[in-house]
Amino acid sequence: MLASSLIQRSTAVIIILLGGCDLSGRAQTTFSGEQTSLLVELLKNIKGAVQSGRYENLTDVYKTVSIRLAQCSIIYGILAQREGTKQSAHAAYSSIYFRAASALYPENYESFKRALEQSKEDLVKLRQDEDKKAQIQHLRNCADFSEPNSVGYSRNL
Repeated sequence: MLASSLIQRSTAVIIILLGGCDLSGRAQTTFSGEQTSLLVELLKNIKGAVQSGRYENLTDVYKTVSIRLAQCSIIYGILAQREGTKQSAHAAYSSIYFRAASALYPENYESFKRALEQSKEDLVKLRQDEDKKAQIQHLRNCADFSEPNSVGYSRNL
């Protein structure tokens, strides 16, 4: 049941956020041992960060983190398709973030789908924003998950 729910969520993220970009195979991508380890480490570190933050409502925090990871997954997925970038690393982190986002969302599939629909609007607004500072900050937030001394970093993807 959990696997089925994760696959449904993964498919929803791709369809809703990408609106036609074909990354659907990513939901069924086979992970290497290193990627699986990074996923486990990412989830563990997110849990630690959330719990040490003394937030009143952990559900809302996990929702926010989940949606941010889904957005980062989409961004890294797009970057992985561009030549001249770190394509394999971007693709690996896209898949890792995607699975983490699916696993962290604390509510049911329909709620996750609605949150992703809203997230799509946020990404479109961010992309259309003429002030590049917001775009750069969003990309930095995504990179924070994969940088040294941050959550889930590895040079050996």
